[in-house]
Amino acid sequence: MKRIICLLLMLSLLLCACGGQKTEPAPDTEPTTAPAQTVTTGSEPTEPSETLPTQSVPSEPQVTEPSSSEPETSEPETSEPPFSFPEVEDTEPIIPPETEPTGPAPVIPTDYINPLTGEYLEAPYQNRPFAVVMDNDNDQAMPHWGMSAADILWEMPHEGNTTRFLGMFTDVSDVARLGPTRSARPYLLNLAMGYDAIFVHAGHSEQAKIDLAQTGWDHIDGVKGEYSYFRRDKSRVEAGIDSWHTMYITGSKLLQAVKDRDLTTSRGQTVDYGMTFAADGTPVGESAESINIRFKKGGKKTDLWYDADLGVYMAKQWGQTLSDSNNGQTLTFENVLILEADVGTISDYGSLSVDLVGSGDGYFACGGAYVAIRWSRASTNVPFTFTLTDGTPLTFGVGNTYAAVVMTGSPVSFS
Repeated sequence: MKRIICLLLMLSLLLCACGGQKTEPAPDTEPTTAPAQTVTTGSEPTEPSETLPTQSVPSEPQVTEPSSSEPETSEPETSEPPFSFPEVEDTEPIIPPETEPTGPAPVIPTDYINPLTGEYLEAPYQNRPFAVVMDNDNDQAMPHWGMSAADILWEMPHEGNTTRFLGMFTDVSDVARLGPTRSARPYLLNLAMGYDAIFVHAGHSEQAKIDLAQTGWDHIDGVKGEYSYFRRDKSRVEAGIDSWHTMYITGSKLLQAVKDRDLTTSRGQTVDYGMTFAADGTPVGESAESINIRFKKGGKKTDLWYDADLGVYMAKQWGQTLSDSNNGQTLTFENVLILEADVGTISDYGSLSVDLVGSGDGYFACGGAYVAIRWSRASTNVPFTFTLTDGTPLTFGVGNTYAAVVMTGSPVSFS
């Protein structure tokens, strides 16, 4: 009997060892064992029960190892395919192109626009311009001083089959010299009055003297008035050049003369000279890469040509290119304006009259092309109005202008 009990205990221990469970007694408690069988001596032993004795052993909680696969969820399946990263090619990064801002372009106040060139200004412009009479009798007047700073360079008929320049300047503060300055003529004063310009000259014809007195127009005279502000170029004098080709005034001296004379320089408001501008003023017309101007039949000639690389016109006379002695720059022009006007004689000396009030024909060139135009002017004290032949307002290119007034019917050619 004892052998059977021992075998049963050994079998129980073996089963526990094969289950891999480790048993430890609970703290402060004795392990529970099955009660031992009582053996009575002197009597037949009792047969053991068919049930095996049990041993109470505390067991460890079962630990579940994490699964290598994602746990199943109770969420409903969707029709979307499983996410996968796209293949990336080894290419240069794509930079999105810059886009132009949308919406209307900013409007520049008219006070900040040069009314003679259409160019942007850093400060409002409400001043009166200067109209400076410059010599152009012959090539001894060349090279001129200060012409590269002119907003409009007018070339007008003059006695003796010559011409005279009238430079229109909105700013002379940085101009080293202006000249050679020459005497006034009525039509030059007439032109200056249309721009409300301070008139700068050195002497005058008899009729111009009368007109200046009758109108009381603001002017600076280097011969009969403010002579002390003018100078003569010593190098030209020493070279034997005629004296009337030697006089000039500096920009700073001109401003000082205006101040000393207490002349009004500001209008206090924006002025309109009847000029409309665009970044590209090229007209829809015929080719004008070369322009040949005669101021009257058989008279003085000025030739202009278009430089397509620079996008400007240049001019020459007497075989010399127009340039500025102040800085050595060749004169360039964005626009070319040619007006026909009636020209007559008003004295035995040959002084001319040029009718700049009324209307007439003309031409406009810009960007290597030209068109026929019309000009009109109601009176001396107002600016010109320029239109195409169909009445459409003329548009100038932003920049300066060479303007010629020629006798009606004078030869003008384009090619």
